[in-house]
Amino acid sequence: MSQKGFASVLIIIVGVVVLAGIAGYFVLNQRAITSPALTPTSTPPTSTFTTPTLSPTPSHTPTPTPAKKVDLRSSLLTITDRHLRDAEVIATGVKLFEVETSISPEEINSGDILIQHVFSSFALPNTDVKYIRVNEWFDNQAKRNYTTSSESFVVQTCSGGAAPPPGSDCGQPTGESEPREKHLPINDWNIDSQALGRILKESGMGSSRGGKIIVTTIYRLRSEYSDFFLQSLAGFPDGQTVIGFIETGTSGAATNFSEVGQYVVLDTEKGKVLARGDYKLPPPAP
Repeated sequence: MSQKGFASVLIIIVGVVVLAGIAGYFVLNQRAITSPALTPTSTPPTSTFTTPTLSPTPSHTPTPTPAKKVDLRSSLLTITDRHLRDAEVIATGVKLFEVETSISPEEINSGDILIQHVFSSFALPNTDVKYIRVNEWFDNQAKRNYTTSSESFVVQTCSGGAAPPPGSDCGQPTGESEPREKHLPINDWNIDSQALGRILKESGMGSSRGGKIIVTTIYRLRSEYSDFFLQSLAGFPDGQTVIGFIETGTSGAATNFSEVGQYVVLDTEKGKVLARGDYKLPPPAP
């Protein structure tokens, strides 16, 4: 080959190489533009998301703690209110004028009072003679056992507490009219039996003996127990409602009386002691 021909071939080869280099550079540059970034050799720590554990839905509704059952016999006010509703079935407009029950020394000293009986008296409107009396006794299951009556109120008294002779009218209705002052309604009564027991205990009453509880007015208490209440309750308004506690008396020849005991009279609104002292009943007639 001539020197001139060899030079031509060499020029051609160099041109091909140059063109191939340009084409390779173009291809590599294009890949760098379109390819994603390379993953680094050390990957950063990834944070793990933990799904919270939910409490299982209860399969049943929890049973609430039952409330402590309150014995009806622990509230004299509740019992009397029920008696009033029963009396109103017989006659509308009746007014409570006397409540009678009893309390034992054990109940006073322990403070746990469970009433065994309640006698409630109601005056009928527009009359002085007729009344409604609701007597209730409780058995061991605290069931109600009612005796409701509507009759003349005035009875023939029995002298000295002696048993009436055969054929006597002692203890029987007389048909006579009582003054309305003896039927004055009970008002402002807030002291219930439990509070009453505490007051009696604090005052030293009933520590050895129980007694009768009477809720009524000053006028009626004075007239019914004139042997020992007449002077001690003088000066108080007739219509003031009070609670009288008359202790169960003791008998003995040395006293020359058939029965002696203590009494205390309380204001029904605040439990304040209005009167207290000893009582003496005359011996029965021979």
